[in-house]
Amino acid sequence: MPETVSLSYVKEGSGRALLMLHGNGEDKSIFYSALPILAKSFTVYLIDSRSHGDSPKGKLSYSIMAEDIKSFIDEHKLIDPIIYGFSDGAIITLLLLSKYP
Repeated sequence: MPETVSLSYVKEGSGRALLMLHGNGEDKSIFYSALPILAKSFTVYLIDSRSHGDSPKGKLSYSIMAEDIKSFIDEHKLIDPIIYGFSDGAIITLLLLSKYP
């Protein structure tokens, strides 16, 4: 398994952690309009997947990208985060949760 990469992200707000995962070919900016509202209730993390947005380039597969998010959660010591993803972000979320319930 290739090494995980350090993902680019924006963090705002306070409360339970909410990770937002974008679809293929997009980046964290797709969630910018929702950030002010969500940040009132959550600590929101808008994350660029590897090879997207400002995150480093790297080998792509859904399982590798799921491991990147697992490493992000561990690195930031997030306990029981809520994860929202659509398109590729949803696939990554399902893989992540199937391996790390």
